[in-house]
Amino acid sequence: MSLFPYLIVVPLLGLISVAVALNVLWLAPIAALLGLLCGSRKRADYVRGGHVVVTGGGSGIGLAVAQQCAQGGARQVTLIGRNLERLEAAKKEVVAAGDGHCEVVTVSMDLRQASQSEVCAALGVLASSVDLLVCSAGDSGQPEILEKITEESWEAMYGINVLGSVKVANAVLPGMKIRNKGMVCLIGSMASQIGIYGLSAYTASKFAVRGFAECLRMELAATDVRVNLVCPPDVDTPMYRREMETKPLVCQKISEGAGLWKAGDIANGILRGVNRRDFVTGFGIDGFMLNTITGGMYHAESPLNAVCEVLLLPLFRLIGMFYQNKFDGIVCKYSAPDPSIVAGME
Repeated sequence: MSLFPYLIVVPLLGLISVAVALNVLWLAPIAALLGLLCGSRKRADYVRGGHVVVTGGGSGIGLAVAQQCAQGGARQVTLIGRNLERLEAAKKEVVAAGDGHCEVVTVSMDLRQASQSEVCAALGVLASSVDLLVCSAGDSGQPEILEKITEESWEAMYGINVLGSVKVANAVLPGMKIRNKGMVCLIGSMASQIGIYGLSAYTASKFAVRGFAECLRMELAATDVRVNLVCPPDVDTPMYRREMETKPLVCQKISEGAGLWKAGDIANGILRGVNRRDFVTGFGIDGFMLNTITGGMYHAESPLNAVCEVLLLPLFRLIGMFYQNKFDGIVCKYSAPDPSIVAGME
């Protein structure tokens, strides 16, 4: 039997043990310092008795969030979407979920095409009373390698995933600031945290959503209006099923590790994170690891989270390098030059 693996693994485990031991030595003082920096954790209930606006509310995550808000005692839920027929069907489901005690309003508009002034006009007086905005409208387009993604696809990704959220946030934020209360929840993705083969247009747009969330959080730091960025894995929705029709095999192999989640479970996690006033909401062990690795400069959720992030970052960075190596191996194994592209270059 070869001793080579042991020559690698044993010293590596030794280094990890030393790192953990050293971290424990300064755990107490760093925890005290982070406690002062993070302050106490304030919770809120933006749903019960509140007005919730959900974009992309006709199906998928948006519909699941709207249903749970109605169940949670929301006074009013406003659904925004492109397809009026789908919105009306969704309205019935949300009304049923609220047992008739929640007023449900539908607003049909295409956020990609509507101007900022048109969005404000369509919402009208509704915009001034919003307690929770959930920007769930989005699209993953047709996953493909760069050479096969059209300019129209790039524009569509940014039009709905980024500018759609910006326009609605712009419409409701003045009212939130006046009342000094509210939550803007932006639906990003694990693709807001890591680039994936075949999803360059989608991932770039979701990285933009993350950047928008970080800037907006800082702009609102002097108020009691909060921002929540949601980074879900693959979710069993109509958008996901359309995506799977063209998703490259490499992309499927890479993303299948995080599993396929139900929209209801994601909606439950979203509302839990919103009421905890988290800045980032992730899902599962993979989500926790990605949140830790990509924490960057944003504010820690609590002293406990801050300590965990500081202590676990070296280990998660090591695991992340292992995963990236694995992903590159999948690319090398399952991808090959596209004959049509190669022929066009000859």
